[in-house]
Amino acid sequence: MTESKNQFQPDYMPAPGSILDDILHEQGMQQKELAKRTGFTPKTINEIIKGKARITPDTALCFERVFGTPASFWNNAQARYDEHNARLADEKLLEKEIGWLDNFKTFLKELIKRNWIKEAPRDTLQLRELLNFFSVSHVEDFECVWKTSENVAFRMSEKHDSNPFALAAWLRQGERLAHEIQCKPFDERKLKEALTQARSLTLIKDPQEMTAKLIPLMAEAGVAVIFLKELKGAKINGAINRLLPEKAVIQLSIRHCWADIMWFTFFHEAFHLLENKGKGWKIDSFAERDDEEERLVDKKAADFLIPPSEYEKFLHSWNQSADGINRFAKKIGIHPGIVAGRLQHDGKTAESNFNKGLRFRYIWE
Repeated sequence: MTESKNQFQPDYMPAPGSILDDILHEQGMQQKELAKRTGFTPKTINEIIKGKARITPDTALCFERVFGTPASFWNNAQARYDEHNARLADEKLLEKEIGWLDNFKTFLKELIKRNWIKEAPRDTLQLRELLNFFSVSHVEDFECVWKTSENVAFRMSEKHDSNPFALAAWLRQGERLAHEIQCKPFDERKLKEALTQARSLTLIKDPQEMTAKLIPLMAEAGVAVIFLKELKGAKINGAINRLLPEKAVIQLSIRHCWADIMWFTFFHEAFHLLENKGKGWKIDSFAERDDEEERLVDKKAADFLIPPSEYEKFLHSWNQSADGINRFAKKIGIHPGIVAGRLQHDGKTAESNFNKGLRFRYIWE
């Protein structure tokens, strides 16, 4: 028999007909006698014993009356046998699709280490684990759901070299985690209000404290926020999803630990939710921004964090000092590291300036 870490599957399952044959021998009853007692033809009884005919619910009731064994016993025996045969057939199909595992070979151990899937003793079972993880029946179904379906929108540059299978796994785990977050129905008005409150959370340097406040705040607006370390090969900053019933998802990787980059990504994705009325995953690689919506949400996120009128006044009077950044950040109610990151991005100061003292990195456990 075979036993994996998460399920037990016997290598052999007795056919209902063989069980019937054993009972007939125990009771010294001939097949013809059973046919008389049940009203079936001898041929039907013989075909059941040989496995050419199934035990139906009506047949099970007849056997219950003749042998005293509950109909449920016969129905369960037939169901277990049918399932066993279906699994054997599925095993043969999976053997033909083993090559599909190669798409995951660079990060399969990471999936197992993170407990997203179980480690299986053989390739066919490992393939089955992956299909279970993605909640699809077969490899071709994965292709439909994650690569060609209208419900999935991979928004990446053609030049971007992310592994699409690693991206799919990262997104799928985000879906699973999002289902665990209790949210009120998605509400755009409440989302706008929540974003105003979330802005003040940029002042919190401890990621555990920050997420403990941000996640329930956004859940009130119907948005599940997921922080999930990216997989090897999945060069991704963030994604949004409107697939879940009455719930939106903002999923953020922590590949960039700089707090200002994380917060810009968060607000960028939030404004995508407000602008993008469609459904499906929208993925931001940040590799290039050459479409109208990207430019729009970039500007909205940047202006939301640092009001443009205030920013212009600051730039006009700023003397290139850290003290000036601190005063300005305190005035507009955000962390000075976000201002420093904006100045670097805009070319107003060198990329190495203020990385110590103002900008900071979130340290994730």
